[in-house]
Amino acid sequence: MTTDQTVGIPGWAEGRGMIIRGGTGRNADSLVHSYAHGGRRALPVVVFAQSTVRDQTDAAVRNLLGRGDRPEWLDLVEEAPAPVVVEGAAVAARRRRSADGRVSCASFAWRGAFVAVASWEHPLDAAFFASLGAVAP
Repeated sequence: MTTDQTVGIPGWAEGRGMIIRGGTGRNADSLVHSYAHGGRRALPVVVFAQSTVRDQTDAAVRNLLGRGDRPEWLDLVEEAPAPVVVEGAAVAARRRRSADGRVSCASFAWRGAFVAVASWEHPLDAAFFASLGAVAP
């Protein structure tokens, strides 16, 4: 994945956490990165997982949970289509919610990649999607 193919939150004023690349050779075909309130060592509040080959929703949720006082895994129990606007363009997204209202997730196609974003007590609303754009991997 190149720089212009990585979606994230360009204006995030606090810590950006881990970056995990997957794939073979010089080109990564998947990327996971996170954003936190309170600096690099804080638990993530938003995790992006994207891939040019498959849906990465499980990877986003797995990297969000399992630390601190968070559960190790939550089943996503509700799913619905939700059009969102990313970089000024409408995209067809799927929103998923867990029985625990603190976790939400959405997935959508962006610049040739499958993107999943999972959040912990952070709204995945119109303002959030409007804030997304290309970031350095």
